[in-house]
Amino acid sequence: DNIKHLSECGADVFVRLYESVLGEKVPDFIATPRTQEDDAHNVQAVIDSLALDYLQVSLSHITGENIVKGERESIKNLLEIFDGLLEYLTEEMSKFRVSCSDNTVL
Repeated sequence: DNIKHLSECGADVFVRLYESVLGEKVPDFIATPRTQEDDAHNVQAVIDSLALDYLQVSLSHITGENIVKGERESIKNLLEIFDGLLEYLTEEMSKFRVSCSDNTVL
């Protein structure tokens, strides 16, 4: 499913992005969210993990509640963070591949 509008980026999108980009499950994840609060909790878990475990920067300007409410600026900010993270990880993987191929013994 392609996303055409920022408003379509709900909790499930950010949970899937987190798991796809980082290859890990979202910590403290509510597997069957039943309310908007559950969705907000899941997005907040994504934000907190990115801030604490990966980026070591404050992301206090983005909240799970605002994402779930469809606040465009918060959604855009979180998408930009994932974009930057993906770019960084792709770059690191390229460096790793190059260094591995340099050390190959035939």
